This record gives sequence, structure tokens and C-alpha cells, in this order.
Amino acid sequence: MVVIGIDNGLDGGLVALSSKGVVWMEVTPTIGKGKRSFDLSGMRRSLVVLKSDARGDLIVGLERAQAMPGQGVSSTFSTGFGHGLWQGLLVGIGIPFELVSPQKWQRTMFEGINRTDTKAASALVAQRLRPDVDWRASPRCRKSHDGLTDAFCIAEFLRRRLVSESAE
Repeated sequence: MVVIGIDNGLDGGLVALSSKGVVWMEVTPTIGKGKRSFDLSGMRRSLVVLKSDARGDLIVGLERAQAMPGQGVSSTFSTGFGHGLWQGLLVGIGIPFELVSPQKWQRTMFEGINRTDTKAASALVAQRLRPDVDWRASPRCRKSHDGLTDAFCIAEFLRRRLVSESAE
């Protein structure tokens, strides 16, 4: 079983987990410089490759989009737009998915960690659980890419839930 987590923001990411660990990670495909937009072809290509590699035995945890206090209007629109694009692509390609609220995955994954800065918390969790993975978007980056670490936490949250359900 392959479990994929998707942080649906313009600066989001995709992370795929299997029994072998992290088997795929990618920053959300975008086009343009400065004022970027989602790269629909790139997003679709990634999902098609993942579906083919998993041979149908996969599920996606897609972060539910929601407005956040203090978040700007264009940022809120972009996240909601990305959410709709990912949902449409998943349905169109035939990949099963679940919507995962940020509160649910963060409550589980950040247990015992200061949650005031959720981006720092997801980087800490990802680094602790997978110290063998370089969470930067590229070798030139100085810090972990929060879209990748959030996507990892979403995938790990869903993987744990599925494991506990199958044990029951």
C-alpha cells in the first residue's frame, strides 16, 4: 500500500510512503516566476506516475482547504484553488482519496510538541521520524520545505490510521 500526503498550497508538496519508507517527494509543480501558478500537467503527471508505480494499491490524504485567521484573501483563494485542482485530478485519474483536516493530522502528529508554529513543528516531526530524508526543496535551500514536511505528516497520519483500523 502506498499512502500519499498532499499539502495543496502553491508552496505545497506531495510525499508518498510505502513499507520501504519515503518513496516519492516533490514540491507542488508550478509554472512562472514571481507570480506563479499551478502546473496542471505537472500535477497530473506526478499522480499518474504514482498510480502506475503503486499498481492501484494507494490512497491519498488531501489536506482540507480552509481560511486561516490572519491569512490574506489571495493566499486563501490560492489554497482553495489548489485544493479543487488536486481533487479534480484525483477523481479524473481514479485515485481514491480522503480529505484530512489540518486540526486532525496536527493534533496527532504534533503530540507533545509546541504547535504555535505549525511549519516548524512539521519540520521537526519529519526530521525526527525520517532523519535519512533531506526535506529541503533543493540542495541550495537552507531549511526544510514546509510543503514537503506537511505532506509527509499528512501521509504518516493517514498511514497510522489505516494500520490501526486494519489491526481492529
